[in-house]
Amino acid sequence: MPIPARPVLVSAALALVLGHPSARAHSGQDLLVAEDAVVPGLWSGSAFANAEWSKYGNADELSIEPGFFVGIAPGVALGATVSFFDEGEGWNFTSVSPMLQVQLTPAHWPVRLAVSAGYEFADTSAQLTPEVVTIDVPPTTPVTRQVPTLVRVPVTPPPDPDPGPCGPEFGPDAPPCPDPTKKRLNVRHGGHGSPEPIVVTRTVTTTTEGTKTVTQRTKVVPPATSSSGIHRHGEDHLFARFIVEASLSPADQLTFNLLTVSPRQGKPAWGYAAAWRHTFSHQWSASLEAWGDFGDANEHEVVLGGFWSPTHHTTFKLGAGAGLTNDSPDFSVRTGLVWRF
Repeated sequence: MPIPARPVLVSAALALVLGHPSARAHSGQDLLVAEDAVVPGLWSGSAFANAEWSKYGNADELSIEPGFFVGIAPGVALGATVSFFDEGEGWNFTSVSPMLQVQLTPAHWPVRLAVSAGYEFADTSAQLTPEVVTIDVPPTTPVTRQVPTLVRVPVTPPPDPDPGPCGPEFGPDAPPCPDPTKKRLNVRHGGHGSPEPIVVTRTVTTTTEGTKTVTQRTKVVPPATSSSGIHRHGEDHLFARFIVEASLSPADQLTFNLLTVSPRQGKPAWGYAAAWRHTFSHQWSASLEAWGDFGDANEHEVVLGGFWSPTHHTTFKLGAGAGLTNDSPDFSVRTGLVWRF
């Protein structure tokens, strides 16, 4: 699949200006999609941001998440991120997510444990956006204010993957079979696969020393939708990780995260993130990572990353990912920069 050059270059440039890996997945400082177990020392930490470009069929999205991570007690660190998304219609603020991480074992142990938890406060103001235009009102006629009625448009569920008997071999009255080459659109961020906005027009006629006609047009945008998996955006939710990290050698590290997401409405979701990181020198290292869902969301992706640390205080990151299922992104690019203090 050809990779559009503009999103990749924009993604990389934004990351180099803003910094750090994906806080949308709340990643650690030395990995792209998984999180490390060891937290910064007391009153030390990092300032960071991430940039990610993802391709879903004919749609793509770009995100930026700056934030910070600082040690506030021995083995305890506090952090927060702010999320911004562009799905082709300009940048929008998405959420702010404070989090706390507790290191359960000493940093020098060969196997290290930690837990992290936080809450994503999402901006839901754009989920229903009424647009009311009043026309054909005579300038000398008193106008009675008309309150528009917002219509909540249900999101059409995805087609049944097993439609039953279909096609001409079952007779002329059998329904046509769905095209298996068409990938079901992802609705993780509420932008892909949602129905088009519906325009509702109504005319109100009243008699006040004459007859006037008020025509109101209300544009109703369907509520943002989200998948049932671990990546919930556009809705408030609690998120947490249990982190296991092991040193196989001075140059090799394995990390596994068990993730859970609990939205205000709906059932909790569970997932994973895993990574193998190899250090070539003080300046260069690489990782092979993966993340995915245990439930019906069925998103799974593998990511290859590279890391360059020209100084002790600075690390540049670049990674590319490929989806393993139809519900996963076709392709993604993750970039970042960490500045440690």
